[in-house]
This record gives sequence, C-alpha cells and structure tokens, in this order.
Amino acid sequence: MVVFAVSYFDALFLLPAHLNDKNLNNSESTSQRVNATGNLAGQAFEYFRDQYYLTSLQLCLKHKYTTHICALGSLMLTFSWVQSGRIDFGWYPQVPSEKVSARLEMPVNASFEQTLHVARRIEQAGIDAIEELGTLDDIQSRELVAGMQSAISATSATSATVTTTLKDESTRSFSQRQFANLWRAKASDIPQAKSLQFDYLIGFGRANGIYLEMHHDNAELLAKAASQLASTLASFEVIFDVSDGLTQGKPLMEFTLSEDAKSLGLTESSLGEQLRAAFFGAEALRFLRNDEVVKVWVRLPVSQKNSLSVLNNFIIKASNGAKLPISQAAIFNHAQSTPQIKRENGKKISLSAVM
Repeated sequence: MVVFAVSYFDALFLLPAHLNDKNLNNSESTSQRVNATGNLAGQAFEYFRDQYYLTSLQLCLKHKYTTHICALGSLMLTFSWVQSGRIDFGWYPQVPSEKVSARLEMPVNASFEQTLHVARRIEQAGIDAIEELGTLDDIQSRELVAGMQSAISATSATSATVTTTLKDESTRSFSQRQFANLWRAKASDIPQAKSLQFDYLIGFGRANGIYLEMHHDNAELLAKAASQLASTLASFEVIFDVSDGLTQGKPLMEFTLSEDAKSLGLTESSLGEQLRAAFFGAEALRFLRNDEVVKVWVRLPVSQKNSLSVLNNFIIKASNGAKLPISQAAIFNHAQSTPQIKRENGKKISLSAVM
C-alpha cells in the first residue's frame, strides 16, 4: 500500500514536474506551481523517512530478536486465524450460477422411454418448487436433454439432464441454493433412478462438498469397497447426492460354438459377424451427396432386432452353404459386463457427495 501511494504521488506531481522543465510550451507560472507542489511532496516524504521510518528501522535493528519473535508470532497468529475457520477462505470459491441442473442416471437396462419419463417427473418437480418459492415468471428458460451423446456430453440413453435457468437474483425472492434444495426434496421419491444430483455452482468441484479417492490394484475389490462406502455416506441425513463412481455393467449374452457348428467350419468370428450384421447392421452402400459421405446400412426391423424370440430362431449360414438355427450353432448364457470405474491415473476411483 505504501509503495502504491509513493508511486501514485510520483506520477501525479514529480513526473509532471520533470516533464514540464523540458516543455517550453508550458507557461512559467504553471511550471513553478508544479515544481512547488513536487518539492512540497518531496519534503513530506523526507520528513516521514527521517522522523518515522528511520526511527522504526533503528529500533527494530537494536532489538532484532524481539523483532523476529514478533514477526514470527504475527505470522503464526495469521495462519491460526485462517485455520480456525473465522475467515471464509477457499481455493475454489463457490459461485452460484443462474442455471440449476439435475443430472439423472438410470440403471443400464432402462429404456430411453423410461429415462425420458423420469426426467419429465424431475422437471415437473422443479416447476412445483418454483411455484412454492415464487412464480413461474422467475424462470428464464427450461431445458431437458436425454438420450444424446457427443464428444462434449457423455449423456447416453440411460442419463438425462434437466436445467432450469433463473432470472437475475435481484428480481426474485429466493436464492439458487433454496431452489436446488427444495427441488431435491420434491424429486426424492424416484426409486427408479440410480443416481440424481443437483448443482447450482460454477467452477471446479461445483456442488460436490465431499470428494474422496480410493486406491487398490484389484478392480473387483475396489468396486465393492466404493459401493459400501457410498452406502455408508448415504445413511447420514446431512449428506445427499452420493455417487459411488461406478457405472453398472450392461446385460449381455455370451455364446459358445457347438460341435455341429465347428464341424461346418463356423468360427466365433464368423458367427459374431453374422449376428452383428443382422442386429446392428452392415454397410451396404456408400456415396457422395453435396460433398458429404452418405452410408446406407441394412439391418433387421426394430421390432425384430429387439426381440429375443427372433434371436433364438435366427438362421446361421456356414461357409459351405449349410444353414442351421442359432440354437444348434451356439450355446448362449446370460451375463453382465464388468462395472466401469471412473479412474484417475489408472488406479484411483473417485466418489463425490454433497453435504
């Protein structure tokens, strides 16, 4: 502060005085006034230096050990004051946003229609919360995103995001936090949801008041420990929006070739290719249209490719032209893929919650 004050006076008085000495266009009276002001400021600083600063400096040098003790004590007192919580300090301050979001995650076997239905229930709960706190005029816009996936958003068919953009805080009688808490309370009776998290903050960490990391080389044991810890955290009344960092494994069907299929020359690769072409699709044509590549895929109709009965009666064709039903070509077992773990540096699993 002292350095800034000295620089400020120097810029206002001393520097103009020096410049005016070389500027012949300025009048002599103006130059004299500026010089007088600069001299007066210089005398004031010299007086402060000789009478106060030098006296204090000599006193500190004379009692140097006392000075060191006082400086160290002041530094320790400052750190203790901050650590005691009397000063609201944080590396990442919580800055409320006008956008309040609810992020929904459904089980992996949920359909898009189920995800959309639950998302609309959450959206209606937000509208009810707004009407209880104020009026619908406090809403600037609403947005519901479900079943979309891009490089920016990792949203899939089992996840959705409902965002309510509020008007400026000066025009409404409630805060973003009050709205988020009431919205959470009104949307809490959704047993179908795997996880439901609300956020109204900007920046790193956002609304995650608790952030834990777990380490272990055994992925199965790590997933089990994360699930148990998340259940324990959720049992506390002051903790909500708990996420265990796990993504449930998707249901799948594993097949093993039968001896009949092997005798006809079928392999796991050829069988998989025929199943993929029928149920996922095979590229039949590719052409240019308006400088864009258009691909034409051929697959079974939606009503058939989503039916297990069609799969059980699917006909497999061998390389020699022989045909046989898939029930004779392979043995199928229902299974579930390994849960995905949100890792950091390859070994950590992250859990988050709000307190």
